[in-house]
Amino acid sequence: MPREQKFKIGTEFRYSKPYNKKTQNLDGYPNYLFYTETSGKNMALLESGINAIGKTVGPDGSRTPAINIRSSNHKFGSSETPWRDFHDPDNGRLVYFGDNKVENSKSPEQITGNKALIEQFSLHNSSDKLDRLQSSPLICWDFTRKGFGKFSGYGIITKVELISHTDQKTKVPFSNYKFEIALFSLTTENEDFDWQWISSRRDKTLSHEDSLKKAPKAWKEWVENGSSCIEKCRRKTYKMLVVKANEQMLKAGSKEEKILKAIKKFYPRTKEERFEALASFATERIFQETGVKYSPEWINPKGADGGVDFVGRLELGRDLLAGTKVIVLGQAKCKELEKPTSGSDIARLVARLQRGWIGVFVTTSYYSDSVQKEVLADRYPVILINGKKLAEIISAYMHEQGEKDINKFLTGIDCKYEDMISRQRPEDLLYK
Repeated sequence: MPREQKFKIGTEFRYSKPYNKKTQNLDGYPNYLFYTETSGKNMALLESGINAIGKTVGPDGSRTPAINIRSSNHKFGSSETPWRDFHDPDNGRLVYFGDNKVENSKSPEQITGNKALIEQFSLHNSSDKLDRLQSSPLICWDFTRKGFGKFSGYGIITKVELISHTDQKTKVPFSNYKFEIALFSLTTENEDFDWQWISSRRDKTLSHEDSLKKAPKAWKEWVENGSSCIEKCRRKTYKMLVVKANEQMLKAGSKEEKILKAIKKFYPRTKEERFEALASFATERIFQETGVKYSPEWINPKGADGGVDFVGRLELGRDLLAGTKVIVLGQAKCKELEKPTSGSDIARLVARLQRGWIGVFVTTSYYSDSVQKEVLADRYPVILINGKKLAEIISAYMHEQGEKDINKFLTGIDCKYEDMISRQRPEDLLYK
């Protein structure tokens, strides 16, 4: 009788050496090799970023049973891992950077892992059901600390893009691939991923169709219907919408916590208003992450803001008729890190919003339960950026630019403050 090998998204596994696939738990955590064992087959190791399980030749041809994708985000910023992969299993999305390094002499598409994913991209986006049937599920893992990896889900590649990186040590630019992965639903399976499906794909006596029988329902639907049902199959989690205070705090001693403390120190009470330039920058980066065109417009003069510190504009669509503009009003508060943001500050921002406009509130602290519930209950169109998110935005940007000195970065932002000050009517932005 086969062992139970089901596990849920978000489960953190122990992955350690020497390899041990017999013990169910190690150091108080489920043992990765125990839960992913296929009897009589080699272990499904996670030694590289891209780990293809050896091909199986079945009655109707060969298939790669699965490809394990490992993100080593705990090594982010090193020469080994100069990028940060983006895991968002609650919204069924993963952005993964390929296996190329600055020291490689090969072109990025010739690197073994990249080559394997590019081949799968062709199969995943094929209109031929047979291609999708034999294509490989990507099994995704997020290592946020050494020897411990969280299961992020399974899915397919939806987009491949060739991009440029700069090595942090040598400052030498090099090319690599960025893969966008749609993570599929496990709703019908009660959020349980069953490794027996992967084991069946490793069984050479089973045809492609037979090995599909143990697959999750979403995978079966995608195999049958192709790209037209990706959004239907994508995982979407409807969570409790209030984020607890402890979840908004940065890990003590972390890189991001040091950045946040440096920000607070850079803007003492005597020049807190200059924090508005940084808040405007962070807002621009937030919208850039979603691919929406956003323009930071101006900062209101001190003492004349009326609850609005900075103003921007979103542009949706591509032309005059098939598009629209949205006014963005922003408020910035450089507060003590351990004190929650006041609901009255957010109320002042909301009071300035007109129909169709949205607000952005940026703080160095956090948002209490009561403030979040008020925003949700009244359905305020306000984006809340807390200190944790602010530090993460700045950390990621500094890494992209190869900047290690937080004070140098903040000085660069601060130099733009005077040039951004203006006093205009936000509604006029609709006609620019």
